[in-house]
Amino acid sequence: MIILEKNLNANLKFSREHDDELFEKYGHKTLLVYRQKVVGVFDSYEVAVSEGVRLYGMRGRFMTYHAGYGKLFGKDFKLSDIFKEAFKS
Repeated sequence: MIILEKNLNANLKFSREHDDELFEKYGHKTLLVYRQKVVGVFDSYEVAVSEGVRLYGMRGRFMTYHAGYGKLFGKDFKLSDIFKEAFKS
């Protein structure tokens, strides 16, 4: 579990640090991030997750990220902020 968390934190750090450029380049898209690189761009969270699972498996160390989260949550947002947003009804 520590390795998974470490990878997610590295992906989150990458996404935070590049949020402005990601938003400028991709607008309000959902990004698939793997090993600190954008490997896919999607119109919805569900499609991004499905593609992540297809490419990397259920235990894959990928992360979905909505470009512009830094603007929404502030530059120091946490993974829990993303999960709260993704699962709010």
